[in-house]
Amino acid sequence: MSSDCGSDLVSLPSPVTSFPDEEPVKAVRDKRFYFSNVIFQVEDTLYNVPRQPFMRESDVFHDMFSLPLAENRRNEGLSDEEPVLLQSVSKADFERLLSLMLPDAGEDFIPTLDEWISILKLSTLWDMPRIRERAIKRMVPLMQDPIQKIEIAREYEIDDWMLPALNQLVQRDEALSVEEGKKLGLEYTLKLASIRECCHFNNRTYKWELGRSRGYTDWNCDDRLREVFNELNIRSVLAL
Repeated sequence: MSSDCGSDLVSLPSPVTSFPDEEPVKAVRDKRFYFSNVIFQVEDTLYNVPRQPFMRESDVFHDMFSLPLAENRRNEGLSDEEPVLLQSVSKADFERLLSLMLPDAGEDFIPTLDEWISILKLSTLWDMPRIRERAIKRMVPLMQDPIQKIEIAREYEIDDWMLPALNQLVQRDEALSVEEGKKLGLEYTLKLASIRECCHFNNRTYKWELGRSRGYTDWNCDDRLREVFNELNIRSVLAL
């Protein structure tokens, strides 16, 4: 992205944000992830791990590590004194990503839902498409709550999750709770309520016409959802 001042310099995306005026944090080596050739600092902990997986999975890291070392540039990542600083990242999230990327570093790692969310967060932040897709695929069977699925879909732009989760909310017997409404937002909640009313009325009428012995019949409300929310996708949902 070009500078507003008309400079021809190009700013590469980078996971690194340093604040030289801040008091440096005294960091300690991680006991598990300290064994290879690039040193990261997250919060107060140092991680010494292979750079190849990061370069392979992420264009962000590939570009950063491929830059030639200028004379006035610090040797970041080569010593404990000058690590690559990863700001706005938690140790828990980073260690979960490392556990997936470096399976030989320790015990078998079978991520829980919360751990997959951490992996999804960082793989989205650092543009790691293969890891992101793997996280999305593995999270689906672990998620039963449609509200949580919608929240994650909105935050990380997972279009394919929206209609199934919305249909689940529309077709269930229980109305949206106050807490669920707070999470979804007022306008979003009102639109869902209007679709629920319409679809539940049609479903009750359909059951009565078929006879009670035929049982419950699910209605797919995708078309109605698209109509009410216009062309339903992540961007239109986030704009509400």
